[in-house]
This record gives sequence, C-alpha cells and structure tokens, in this order.
Amino acid sequence: MSTSDSQVLKDITTSTPGVIYQFLVDPDGNWSFIYVSKGIEDLFEVTPEDACREADIMTNCIIEEDRPSHRQSVEYAVKNVTPWHHEHRILTRSGVTKWILATALPRPLEDGGVLWNGILTDVTAAKEMKLAIADFNNINLQQMQNIALMEAKLREHQMIISRNRSVILHYSGPVGSKY
Repeated sequence: MSTSDSQVLKDITTSTPGVIYQFLVDPDGNWSFIYVSKGIEDLFEVTPEDACREADIMTNCIIEEDRPSHRQSVEYAVKNVTPWHHEHRILTRSGVTKWILATALPRPLEDGGVLWNGILTDVTAAKEMKLAIADFNNINLQQMQNIALMEAKLREHQMIISRNRSVILHYSGPVGSKY
C-alpha cells in the first residue's frame, strides 16, 4: 500500500463514526484484533494498540450477562461464514454503559482461520429511546386494561342499581301504602 493509500485509509477510518476493525479467529479458535481504528478510544476507552495486543481488553468490557450471546453469535458466524450483526452492552473503564451494534463480514482464510472486516457503532441513544418507547407502550397498555376493567365494574354496578331500583319501585307501592 502506498503512502497516499495509507493516508486515504487513515482519513476514512478517522472520519467514520464508531470503530472500523479487522478481527481474526485463527484455526485454533483464538481471537485477535489485527486493526482497530482510533474511534475505539471514545467507544471503549482503550487504545488501538492495547486492543490489538490483547483482544480480551475489549471482550472483557462486554457486560457479563451479554457475553454468552456475543460468543455464540461470533462462533455461529465463524462456523457458517455469514454476515454478523450483534447488539450487546459494554461497560467502559470510566463506568459508562453503552449499547454496541457490531457488524462484520467474515471470510475464510486458506489456513482455516476466519478474517472479519467490521464496524462497531454506539447505538446507546437509539436503544434507550427504543426501550423508553416500549416502557411507555407497556404503561399505556396497562392503563387501557385498567380503564376497561373499571368500565366493566361500572356497568356491573349500574345493572345492580337498576335491578334494585325496579325491585324497590315494584314492591314499595303507592306512597302511604301499608306495604
């Protein structure tokens, strides 16, 4: 790659939101990052050099309960060499929780490894909005169910009152009557 090609690649990765990366799953199943763009510093709060030196620096940021589904999705994509899309949460070094959308196109290598070219994107704002809308919809549904229940009870009470009123009118007779 020429110097101008390197500069173009650097400019593209710097101006792209999120993180551009190359990830390798070797024939033995070991994971490593070959390339990680500078966006990793904002997203994960680690340096590209640290991420490439030790892949666990990034995978350890994944929230514990999200790790099994993340690993399963990676293993499935490696086995089937299919495009990969996965949402998971991370906890940054400063304690900030973020939602990450990870996408990649894995491709098999001659040695049996699988090379991934992908992008990591912070989707926290969109995910929080989606969760807030779901909560709002659940609250609205509960309120509608409560209103329907209250209406049914009001109708039941009106029917009881109507029946009692007819019974009272039927048996009370004229005013001043002995009955």
